[in-house]
Amino acid sequence: MTIKQEDNQVVVTRPNDLKKMKSLHGLTRSLIANMITGVSEGYEKKLEINGVGYRAQKKEKKSLSTLVSLIR
Repeated sequence: MTIKQEDNQVVVTRPNDLKKMKSLHGLTRSLIANMITGVSEGYEKKLEINGVGYRAQKKEKKSLSTLVSLIR
């Protein structure tokens, strides 16, 4: 794999069209894209709680620390 930064983009190229190189090309491209997204936008996980019998507690402003089922 060849990874270059051209203008304001990261370009990933593969040396040949073998099946393994194609799969590694896609993997490398997606890993780099996820790294860039993580640095520029940060990581966010949305949690939706439906129904009754759950207690969620938020500590600080960013982390959801506990989710406990009250039904036993």
